[in-house]
Amino acid sequence: MNRYEQFRSAALDRDIPGDEVDKFSDQLRFAIWASTGGVEEESIGQLGGLPRLPVGVEWPGGESYPLPFIGSVDCAALPRAEGLALPEDGSLLLFLHHEEDMEDELVPGSWTG
Repeated sequence: MNRYEQFRSAALDRDIPGDEVDKFSDQLRFAIWASTGGVEEESIGQLGGLPRLPVGVEWPGGESYPLPFIGSVDCAALPRAEGLALPEDGSLLLFLHHEEDMEDELVPGSWTG
């Protein structure tokens, strides 16, 4: 039984109407959470440092504006989650393109969070 089926079964056991469970289930998105681990825990990636770029791949942003490397995740070490289509092997390399995410003009008091 997958996690969607577990959720649906538990909700129906609590007398939540099936049509309500179905509406809510359509919005569920299961995720994988990563955090810094202990010494004995298996590493699934790295934070910061230098990435292991594939052969022939240039640093994102080029020489004039290299993007900061955030971290990497080893896809083979991740648990599988229904509805979360991740490659079964390889690495996801995460870079920050913060200039693209900024507005041209910041208006005081316009930040939300």
